[in-house]
Amino acid sequence: MTAALRGLIDRPDEIATLEYRRRHRNGTWKVVESTASNLLRHPAVAGIVLNSHDVTDRKEAEARLLHDALHDELTGLPNRALFMDRLRQSMERSRREPDRLTIVLFLDMDRFKIVNDSLGHLFGDELLVQISGSLTAALRRPTPSPGWAATSSPSCSTAPRTPPTPSRSPPASTSG
Repeated sequence: MTAALRGLIDRPDEIATLEYRRRHRNGTWKVVESTASNLLRHPAVAGIVLNSHDVTDRKEAEARLLHDALHDELTGLPNRALFMDRLRQSMERSRREPDRLTIVLFLDMDRFKIVNDSLGHLFGDELLVQISGSLTAALRRPTPSPGWAATSSPSCSTAPRTPPTPSRSPPASTSG
């Protein structure tokens, strides 16, 4: 912020908008938006005027909207749009780093309709939440597994071309 205000001094009658975080006296962080106006040439003011206001609630709402736009409401998993973006990034990384692979895992739960029809949608929804949680926990470095449809879920990750050598444990002793 200091650098932006210093730069404003050299530009008469210029207006700059700044956004920054400040710690509130209660210990929480607030996002502040300030409009700085260079009024150094105006004799009645002869200074930089700063108008500031707290935009924390707006920023939090924007973050929630962005999250909701990119994630499945039920499972919290990234949706198709986020998956495609991450897949594109992963493939670009694989092109830049030839020793990296892009891996896509696609899961399709056949006959999932039977679960919903026989046990109900609430049970089916809970099962999807449990499965998505298990898959997310099982991924070594979870790159989004989008909840594309109720019964299919692709996942994207990168990995070295040469898989790591598994460590071997000595056989358990069976002496009695």
